[in-house]
Amino acid sequence: MPRWVDGSRARIIVIAVLTLFSVAYITKTSSAAVSGYQLNELENSVTQLNEEIQKLNTESISYSSIKNIQERVKATEMVAVGKIVHVAPVEVVAVR
Repeated sequence: MPRWVDGSRARIIVIAVLTLFSVAYITKTSSAAVSGYQLNELENSVTQLNEEIQKLNTESISYSSIKNIQERVKATEMVAVGKIVHVAPVEVVAVR
């Protein structure tokens, strides 16, 4: 075996390289775990927002139904409009 392979410099270089790769591996694994957690949180948010959208769509449909509109009109005690009279526009508004 060559002498440089058995020397202390070679051992230090091997240990440094192993340490570098170990730190890189741990960093990459940690980053992947954090990304997975964030992705899971975002998927949960999307699910909750889709449920809320469905709920609001259902509520919107119920508010726009004729029966519901008629009930709300009765509850506000509004009266029906009789004849509608339109006012004709005037050409001159003010004269100097």
